[in-house]
Amino acid sequence: MWTLSGFYDEISPEFEEQCSVVSSLGLKYLEFRSAWDVNILDLYDAQLTKAKDILSAHKLGVSSIGSPIGKILINEDFGPHLERMRHAADAAHYFGAPYIRIFSFFIPAGSDSDSHREVVLSRMAELARVAEEHDVILLHENEKEIWATFHDVASTSWNRSARRTPKWHGTPPISSRWVSARSPRVTPCCAHTWSTCRSRTRCSPPATSSRLAGVTARWSRSES
Repeated sequence: MWTLSGFYDEISPEFEEQCSVVSSLGLKYLEFRSAWDVNILDLYDAQLTKAKDILSAHKLGVSSIGSPIGKILINEDFGPHLERMRHAADAAHYFGAPYIRIFSFFIPAGSDSDSHREVVLSRMAELARVAEEHDVILLHENEKEIWATFHDVASTSWNRSARRTPKWHGTPPISSRWVSARSPRVTPCCAHTWSTCRSRTRCSPPATSSRLAGVTARWSRSES
């Protein structure tokens, strides 16, 4: 049975109010993107502890970490960003989330996206290695002007690149999510990705998105 989850920070910046609304709707999970107008990766330790207490009070779990990983220009310094990926993995463990949302880097205006292919795949492989080391799954999300927008890229492409990294144990750490409310030019890539990886037991389906009362609802984790 599919479990409905989503980003609810569009309801309110106050995390207590987010959780209160989610709980009142009968939902059991949320995708943690931000609280108090701060992305989850930038919250202080005390804020993370407070957020966990609020989640517990409302008997809610976290299905995914709504990170901005991969939302930088491909020619920006990757070192600090990789450290943020490790922090995202730590946050996923702290909240018991099996998934982390990522993107495949913005391409500079006027630049040939093909010329960045090797760098993108190399960076995605580094992200995949962190994911494997922390036993989490990365969900590549469609977004305007990121590298995958310009290419018909399936999860297998990311994972073939990731297999070049050390300590690979065979479980694909990158899947996809599809937000249909975004630009139509983005969707074919993610639709193809889903058709390619749907047989993988740890992959989630492309995330269908709808807007209702400020809530972005996405199908996230499967439970049986």
